[in-house]
Order: sequence, then C-alpha cells, then structure tokens
Amino acid sequence: LESPLLASSSSADILIVHRPGEEGPAIKAAELIRDRGFRCDVYLMPEAKMKKVYAYAENRAIPYLLTYADGTYTLKDLRTREERKAGTAAELLEGIAIG
Repeated sequence: LESPLLASSSSADILIVHRPGEEGPAIKAAELIRDRGFRCDVYLMPEAKMKKVYAYAENRAIPYLLTYADGTYTLKDLRTREERKAGTAAELLEGIAIG
C-alpha cells in the first residue's frame, strides 16, 4: 500500500510554537500551512522551554519550526539551524522544500 504516512518518518513538516495568549495567529498559520499542502502540528504548551520544544520536534523528525511572538513569524530549519523572519507566515513558506 502507498501511504503518505508511511513514506515519511515525520508526523509533520512544520511545528508551530506560540507564546501564551497568541493562539489566534498560530492557528491561522496552521490553516495556511495545511492549505499549501504541508503537514503541521501546533505545540499546545506555549509556556514550555524551547529546549523541550526542540526535543519534541527532533524526536518526531519535524524539519521546520515556526514561531510566532510579538507580531513576527520566524521559520527555523532544524536541520541547518538557518532561520528567516517575516511579518506573515505566507512570506516564510515561499521557497521552502519539504522532503
């Protein structure tokens, strides 16, 4: 059987993290990401330390981390540690390749 879940060892392409009280922009980003064909998870413990978030992503082989704080989105490639910042999630999705 051909299954997209079996083809990838990752549960998601992008993990979204936000600060407490900033759930709205994170949920909107998740909708946009899914509409563009990427798989994403929203990390539901915004008060967690980033070390714990990185461990969560690494254990699930999630290649990108999207954070939202103070009106700015940051997309970090967890494989290369490169990061880009933008005012919208859509700007950050341009040019990324999953796979």
